[in-house]
Amino acid sequence: MSYPDSVKNKAFQLYMADNTAPKIVELLNNEFNIHMTAPTIYCWSRKGNWKEEKKKVSVQTIVAVSERNTEELISTVEEHLGAYQKLLAAGIEILDNGTFVKKAESSDAIHAVDVAIQGQRKIQSGLVHMNFVNDLYHVIISHVKDDDVLKKIAADIRGVLADYSGVR
Repeated sequence: MSYPDSVKNKAFQLYMADNTAPKIVELLNNEFNIHMTAPTIYCWSRKGNWKEEKKKVSVQTIVAVSERNTEELISTVEEHLGAYQKLLAAGIEILDNGTFVKKAESSDAIHAVDVAIQGQRKIQSGLVHMNFVNDLYHVIISHVKDDDVLKKIAADIRGVLADYSGVR
């Protein structure tokens, strides 16, 4: 039997939403008042490469989440680096001028410069680690073909990102 494109499109949407073939059939039969069987869904899925399409969407979703988190991290890092740069510049200016009212001011300026340099180094070190993790992440995505494994990896990565960003 031939079904309208609207039925097939709805079946594809339901498939992408992780519904089983029997569940898809049940929903389609109720919504469109038709009598379809699960083998029809299996046939459409096979012919339309639905499993591969679903895997692509999963990977694209994972990549999109990763990119969004990376953009947020970059924004935060830029703010922090800017703050450390201001602190460093202020400390260096005080040291360069050499006009200290009290001896403690030179000590404070030296401490400010030291804190700024250490902060910048920590941020840069974190960026190196983040780039490393991001590269590993893309290697995993490009080689793992099992959709269930990809979903588990994505969930674990979201958890790790949440832990490190303090979101949870």
